[in-house]
Amino acid sequence: MSSDAGGIKKLDYPTSPARKPLLHDSVRISSPPAPPATERRSSLRDTFFDHVAEGIEVEDREQIQTEAVRYLSFLWSIISWYVITYMVFQDGGVD
Repeated sequence: MSSDAGGIKKLDYPTSPARKPLLHDSVRISSPPAPPATERRSSLRDTFFDHVAEGIEVEDREQIQTEAVRYLSFLWSIISWYVITYMVFQDGGVD
């Protein structure tokens, strides 16, 4: 080991033949490796945002249906008024 107070130097570590591999060649992994924690978190985030998006979609669909009923009701009232007015004036007025 080096006694240099400046930090650890490359020569302070053992050379490559002295290192042992973390996994030996005889060890095989049968299942695929687990995704990193960041991928798991992003997957959870994605499902959360999917739920939020679905909620917004449902609210938007309900709002569009409400607006459609409102406009169609207004249109129906105009048509009804026109038909009644035409019938009254066609017959010559109310008796």
